[in-house]
Amino acid sequence: MPVFPLYEGTFTVDDSKKFIPFKEGVDDIKNRPASLLVDIVPFLIKTKNDLIIIDPGLGHIMDSGEYQVHENISNAGYSADAVTKVLLSHLHKDHAGGVSYKEGDDYKLMFPNAEYFVQQGEMDNALHKTSNSFELEKLKFLLSSKNLTFLKGDGNINADIHYEVINGHTLYHQAFLITDGAIKYYYGGDVLPQPQQLQRKFIAKYDYNGKAAAEKRIEIGRAAAQNDWRVLFFHSGNLSVGTVSYADGHFKVNKIL
Repeated sequence: MPVFPLYEGTFTVDDSKKFIPFKEGVDDIKNRPASLLVDIVPFLIKTKNDLIIIDPGLGHIMDSGEYQVHENISNAGYSADAVTKVLLSHLHKDHAGGVSYKEGDDYKLMFPNAEYFVQQGEMDNALHKTSNSFELEKLKFLLSSKNLTFLKGDGNINADIHYEVINGHTLYHQAFLITDGAIKYYYGGDVLPQPQQLQRKFIAKYDYNGKAAAEKRIEIGRAAAQNDWRVLFFHSGNLSVGTVSYADGHFKVNKIL
């Protein structure tokens, strides 16, 4: 069951929630005051029955006019049309901006043959907010699509995909565990976006409930170590997939990809 990190790029973001591409060795973070530096890494997983995208990212357009996520899928040996399922942890624009794109006056699904899965509470909350964290027109288009399937609470999409609401970052944020029996991939979205967040205990100001997210990270880390999960880190281009070990109260993340 192979996994492919679909690195979309490194970006800076400030309170405006605009994600601006950042090129190492070219751009200087000092010229972008009050900005965070973040990697964007959607994931492609091939199971026996499905080709899965987890959180399709920003929908970043390259200088060529092509979508970065489409090119990355092609480089992995697949096509966007072959994607059968899109799993969304939550709907912030850096995770869900790639659900669709605008062509002329109309929107189109980035993965036209896929079924999109999102918590209904997450969609309801997003559509009732005026926050710059969401791209509402894209979400409204997804809402109108026959490709959308709402999830409620915890459960299984099929024998390979389990989902669980872990909130913390957003009220209805969900995590996914994907397995073929031998290999298990765990995706914690923005509750566990980087490996160093296991090693550096802190409460993030950008979380809906920072304390709950911090506690959940520790719980996930211990479960990953105990169950030999391969953890997927959305905001880490250098270490996107790793295993976790835990001893004497400390976590170690071992790089796979």
